[in-house]
Amino acid sequence: MNYSEYRAIAEISKEFDEFCSWLSENSINYDKTRIHTYKKSLTLVANHFRQADISNAPKIDQELINIFLETDALLSIYRGFKASLNDIIKEKLSEAICGPINYQTENNSSNLSRNTIFELYIAAHLKSPEIDLVLSKQDEDMSFQIDGFKVFVECKRPMVKNRIDKNLKNAISQLNGRYKTSKLPAQSKGILAISITRVQNPDQLVLFAKSEQAIGSRLKQIMESFKKEYEAIWRKETDKFTIGVLVHLSGISMVQNIPYTTNQFMMVYLSNNDRGEDALMERIMKAIEGKSASVTKLG
Repeated sequence: MNYSEYRAIAEISKEFDEFCSWLSENSINYDKTRIHTYKKSLTLVANHFRQADISNAPKIDQELINIFLETDALLSIYRGFKASLNDIIKEKLSEAICGPINYQTENNSSNLSRNTIFELYIAAHLKSPEIDLVLSKQDEDMSFQIDGFKVFVECKRPMVKNRIDKNLKNAISQLNGRYKTSKLPAQSKGILAISITRVQNPDQLVLFAKSEQAIGSRLKQIMESFKKEYEAIWRKETDKFTIGVLVHLSGISMVQNIPYTTNQFMMVYLSNNDRGEDALMERIMKAIEGKSASVTKLG
């Protein structure tokens, strides 16, 4: 995805207020969660920008970097499901808003909330008129119907680099299990979605760049490097039903002292030049690309 958008912080704060109201209207209490903290901080920052009060404006510190990234993901989920909320999504949202305020302090016993955010984030990007998406309470993360196929999706968000191999193998094993238990195995396909944000940037460091294009180029380099290092695993472990690996990377960048949220997707095709499967993957990526700019300027 090679396009960008501009979003005023006041606009983001306003939409986040709407998201919080939506949670309340649907009996999801966020008052004692990190969402309440994010809401207060965004309101404070937005007020400074509205008043052009640079002298007393909060610095773009680690706390705000975390809030900008979390808010970006949560608002994507809100846009995806605000008109189609059901009990399963409500349950997952209740999980997603919990957890530690800062992602540097999460560990294997407290990472369920952000893992769930990634799952909902991917679901929100897949959701489209052409894709009949189903989120599950069961072991599988989600599935969808498209062009007569049932496509299973397994989401992984490794926290440390030495767990990536295991995460990939577990996800592939889970997908293989879905195909075996499917009522129509011949029409079953699978995608592995993996977030590499945590392992690539555990300290949420800011990427400084000269331009938006430079941001995109650097993110692409990181993702290509990840692909080169781990592609052998998914090529070896997957079978003919798994048609793609969707890699996601997000972060905060700075261009001429202006902060940007960045989101980059890369889909690795595993179809061995099957034209039908390639066409299917193109339609899936079209749905994803229509939901999110790769670079969003904040101001």
